[in-house]
Amino acid sequence: STTNPPGARSSSATWNDSSGYFWLFGGYGYDASGTLGSLNDMWRYIPTKATWTWMKGSSTAGASGSYGSKGTAAEANVPSGRYRPSSWMDSGGDLWFFGGCQTEDVTTCYNDLWLYNPSLNWWTWVGGSSSSNQPGTYGTEGTGSTSNIPGSRYGAATWTDTSNNFWLFGGYGYDANGKIGFLNDLWEYVSSSGKWTWVAGSNTYNPGGTYGTKGSGSTSNIPGGRIAARAWADSSGNLWLLGGNGYTGTSSGYLNDLWKYVPSSGQWTWVSGSSSANSSGTYGTEGTASTSNTPGARLSAAGWVDSSDQLWLFGGYYYFGPTSGQSGYQNDLWKYKP
Repeated sequence: STTNPPGARSSSATWNDSSGYFWLFGGYGYDASGTLGSLNDMWRYIPTKATWTWMKGSSTAGASGSYGSKGTAAEANVPSGRYRPSSWMDSGGDLWFFGGCQTEDVTTCYNDLWLYNPSLNWWTWVGGSSSSNQPGTYGTEGTGSTSNIPGSRYGAATWTDTSNNFWLFGGYGYDANGKIGFLNDLWEYVSSSGKWTWVAGSNTYNPGGTYGTKGSGSTSNIPGGRIAARAWADSSGNLWLLGGNGYTGTSSGYLNDLWKYVPSSGQWTWVSGSSSANSSGTYGTEGTASTSNTPGARLSAAGWVDSSDQLWLFGGYYYFGPTSGQSGYQNDLWKYKP
């Protein structure tokens, strides 16, 4: 219906499918009665008809999940309400998400992996625990296993590569020892085998980054632990990561460092931006590109990738500069050409 709107909310999981439909799941916001809390409602928006459809889940905040049997789709299955889960879409049009928390205070966070089939309107609990606040099971770095699973977390960066594998980096949550903090672990999930691989990074919380030489890739390089970075993948299968809130090599705060990861070589490259936290932007001349330009440190920016592999970045929560120490919400629009 054109009169169906989802309630006001933030930090939902979102996807767009091959039919041009937009999908939205959960987040933290207002339910049908105006009660504030974590949500587990699934919505579909069809732009050509300007209609929202409530597809699945509860109209009440704080709804609990119904897991069913692991690996088995069922009409009654549904995840619990949550905030800032990590999400992907596969080449078959199915929607996936991992983890998230009930609220930002991270008292109840998850490491469950779910699959949603839009044509059936059914959920499948694929992996992870039905209990909250789980440590990660890392296994051996570089070796995939059905026993491996990232720890409970929210706000991780995600990508889908050209082989239809899912990638997850960092966020805020639980390490291998059950300690909570910023994370910089890089994971790959192969849906055809059901195996997670701990690819790189630390299995302990609050790790700093190793920047190396700007522009030079190395298997020793790694971004520091962070949350709410902007992530995108290019047509060559490279994974890109920008900013967020977390750790550099020597400090913590808002970040504006830009990184590229090449899966075939296993190398991270620090591409641009600062290796220090809370760096202000260099705007240059509006409309004129320059290698000296860089957005200021920020988290939760909006982003898109166009057909030329250029990133468009808008706004976010921004650090104005280390001298004034000011911060706030921005509406600056940037384009990055790799």
